[in-house]
Amino acid sequence: MNSHRSILQVLLAILGLAGIILIPLPFTGGETPLSHVRGGFFKIWQLGLPFFLAFLATLFVFRWIISGRLSGIESAVGYFAGVVSALVTISLYLPVSEVLIDSLPGNIQEWAGILLPLVTLIAGGYMVYRNWRKGLPHGLNAWVWVQVAYLANCLFCLCFFMEDLQVGAYLALITAIVYGIQIILIERGTVP
Repeated sequence: MNSHRSILQVLLAILGLAGIILIPLPFTGGETPLSHVRGGFFKIWQLGLPFFLAFLATLFVFRWIISGRLSGIESAVGYFAGVVSALVTISLYLPVSEVLIDSLPGNIQEWAGILLPLVTLIAGGYMVYRNWRKGLPHGLNAWVWVQVAYLANCLFCLCFFMEDLQVGAYLALITAIVYGIQIILIERGTVP
């Protein structure tokens, strides 16, 4: 079996489908990523939108398993979607910044919710830049960026809504773990 078709990659691809399955399922408080996006600006649509990156990440992983590469258009779409998602996640900090002016976060959960997504985006951006400089195929780099953008939003939501997690949140956690493993495999050169 070719290295891009390894049993581990197929297993991770199947587990990564949890990211698609969670879209219509309740994440917290009976709300779903789909309901947030459909709710427009009267709901916090920014929370739901980045979860739709799971469709792109799943397409990328199965395309990689089948062909061992992503096209230039697929890579461009991945970079664009990842940047838009990262900006959407960063936009979640605008209301948080108003709160920070009044008081600092009161517990580790709030600190994690503020810092982990930002650190994820900064580290992920650096990884993508470094990989580009090293000559990593653009398809793999776009795949990493899509997963990093998903992870940042997922961490934000998991940290801030930890008290009331529902089935969608647990599927998001599974997806985040899968994406983390895939990013590590790509970074280690295990996914050629």
